Amino acid sequence: MKNIFVAVLLFAFSCQEKPKTDKKLSLIQRIDSLQTRLAEEISDEEPDNETGTAMYLARDYQLYVADYPKDSTAPKYLLRCGQVIQSNLQDKPRANEIYLDVMKNYPSSKSASLANFLVANNFHDMSDSLNASRYLDMFIGKYPNHELIPAATDLKKYIEMPADKKKKLFGNDEKSAS
Repeated sequence: MKNIFVAVLLFAFSCQEKPKTDKKLSLIQRIDSLQTRLAEEISDEEPDNETGTAMYLARDYQLYVADYPKDSTAPKYLLRCGQVIQSNLQDKPRANEIYLDVMKNYPSSKSASLANFLVANNFHDMSDSLNASRYLDMFIGKYPNHELIPAATDLKKYIEMPADKKKKLFGNDEKSAS
């Protein structure tokens, strides 16, 4: 009788875990499919062709991270979510929110360093030099050996450059130089 009870318990627990595993696998497959579709749509070079796919992909990245926040893929998916929102949906403020979540929730992940740099770069693109400089300082201080350090230091120098020097070096259209 005791063996039957143990067998029933094991069966019950295995049944409960399977849907979670199936759900996770299904979500990963959907993300893979959307990534492939988005890449194909981008290569078709039709304007705004990829917006719907990008929205679904960003949503699915966020669903994955919400459902599996401790999974080793979560920081990478959250970073990719920010990149899709930034590049394909052209929403830099929202992308920065996502990148800041990566930095806050996964500070020791490889994705955190890139998220830090992307936050600084987005602030620069949004003409917020104060925050751009702040996040560049943070990036340079935390990741002194990162491959993006030369880009970060160059951007920092550009931000700190006096306006007259920018105009002299880059002409009237200083935004094209950034």
